[in-house]
Amino acid sequence: KNDITKINVFPNPYYGFNRAETSRFARFVTFSHLPPGDWRIRIISLSGVLVKFIDPTSTGQNGVDQFATWDLNNQNGLPAASGIYVAYIELPKLGVTKTLKLVIIQEQQVLDFY
Repeated sequence: KNDITKINVFPNPYYGFNRAETSRFARFVTFSHLPPGDWRIRIISLSGVLVKFIDPTSTGQNGVDQFATWDLNNQNGLPAASGIYVAYIELPKLGVTKTLKLVIIQEQQVLDFY
């Protein structure tokens, strides 16, 4: 329970790129210090709309890793808009919810073909 205060998201703010990205098509932010086991992350826009739901089964990590990534896409697979988001991290086994603010600034979209 003491490590709950260490749960964080990086890079925050996300300003067009992440140094760990290998392609401009593989954008992501990383949530760190997640406890192994049962956790859920709900990313919500300031208007209250659920943008993305992430849990160990959706990431294929089975909850053994302390990291989870968000690919900056919404539930429909479309890129999330630039803006401020709230991440609710639920830890049911500990009975705790952690709230984080996340700023996403997407790079300007340039079409390869038009």
